[in-house]
Amino acid sequence: MQKQLLALLLSIFFLAQACQPPNDVELDRTQMEIAMPLFHAEMSIVDVLENTQDSTAVKVFPDNSISFSYEGEVIKSTPNDLLGEVPEFDIPIVDTLVDIPFSFLADVQISAAEIKSGKLHFTFTNDAVIGDVSCVFSVPQLTLNGQPFERQFSFSSPSQVYKDSVDLKDYDLDVASGSLTLKYSAKDINGLDVNLPLGTDKNFFSLKGIVFGYVEGHWDKVDYNFEEATIEIDFFENNLVNGEIYFDEPKVEFTVFNSFGLPTRTKLNYFRVVDIDGTVVPMNSQELSDGINFNYPTLSEIGAVKKTSFTFDKYNSNIHQVLNTNPARVEYDIDVIVNPDNDPNLVGFSVDTSYFSLNARVELPLIGKVNNFTFEKEYDLDFGDTEAEEGVLKIATDNEVPLEVAIQMYFLDDTGTTLDSLYNGDFAVILAAADYPLVDAKHTENEFPLNKQKWDKIKNTKKIRVKGNFVTSQDGQQIVTFYANQTVKIKAGLKLKLK
Repeated sequence: MQKQLLALLLSIFFLAQACQPPNDVELDRTQMEIAMPLFHAEMSIVDVLENTQDSTAVKVFPDNSISFSYEGEVIKSTPNDLLGEVPEFDIPIVDTLVDIPFSFLADVQISAAEIKSGKLHFTFTNDAVIGDVSCVFSVPQLTLNGQPFERQFSFSSPSQVYKDSVDLKDYDLDVASGSLTLKYSAKDINGLDVNLPLGTDKNFFSLKGIVFGYVEGHWDKVDYNFEEATIEIDFFENNLVNGEIYFDEPKVEFTVFNSFGLPTRTKLNYFRVVDIDGTVVPMNSQELSDGINFNYPTLSEIGAVKKTSFTFDKYNSNIHQVLNTNPARVEYDIDVIVNPDNDPNLVGFSVDTSYFSLNARVELPLIGKVNNFTFEKEYDLDFGDTEAEEGVLKIATDNEVPLEVAIQMYFLDDTGTTLDSLYNGDFAVILAAADYPLVDAKHTENEFPLNKQKWDKIKNTKKIRVKGNFVTSQDGQQIVTFYANQTVKIKAGLKLKLK
């Protein structure tokens, strides 16, 4: 392009000279100059953050505000965690009517339940009489479609054993009385009552593999453990970004979904931040220490899922201190207490799909102050094979970011080796911060002479690396809000003097 421009200029020059007397024809190349645009760069805070290994945490909202958002693991608790498994056991039938206290589940006194799966097994032995014996066995608290469980069977000879198994799927269990009744009657062929022999190996009853689809009853006050969880924060371990960022409004948001019909409260074991040098800083909050009550469905809302959200910020905790310590991760262990007030009249419920889920999110809005926040970005640049010996590099900038920006540029060859820098000091261009909160762009123009020695060093440039340093006003003390649409625009042009 430069050669074409030179040829055009020379053509115009010689055409003009054709109209002059021959003695006036003279071409002075040293008086000829070529001007060319080099590059137009536009950088924002988002551009800087997208070059970090933590770029997936960067969130831009519809109003162009920016935040780092770090999600924790979803911790979930299922009915097995609150109910446990129904133990398998054999109950001897020692009389024609036996009441068994129904306390199979720890910490839960069931009043009503629906069985999702499982079996009832029973065994009777006839070694009391010779001949046929008919028997009726029932469990009144077990009903199917409103009909109590009952089985009829007969023995045809002495020492005969009768065994049976019943699928209890969809059976209802009513043990509001607190006991399970096992009842049988046996009669001989004359209709006279028969007492079957005692002994655990003679007549017994058992429940196997019982899983409840629904349980209603009283839960004692009891702690249930959630797993420990960690939120990784990689930003401050990033080698691409250096300096200090103070977040003025960090927060931790907890979200709980609960479909257990039970009053529940959080129990804090610990919540702490571990910074990049391994220092552990605990988060303090009276609300978290006292416990957060979960919303929960009532008996008229079976199947509903209730949401509870709570946020810890600088107004109710020391989170603004612990999250401004260059955090590497957040660690927390929060359990729950069921029936935390130990209400003796509490009646709650659980269905087989009930769950607690707890999720924590660390939110670091880009509202704060910055000191020596540095970044680098490269652009392609090629001066071509222009024959020149010196020139001037002109840089025009418009700064919309409410930060002072110091810029340095490095000229690189095709191998990435640095040929030279624009300026011998740390930074070549100093941009004033845009006015805050009225963000009006600040315009700056600078010229940098390129003498022959400088031009010889950089004329083979293939890339230019732009290095910036952000600092909030008032020596890094002014707190500002950053937006994704705030940019620093840089235009660079070159004016060369031909040999």
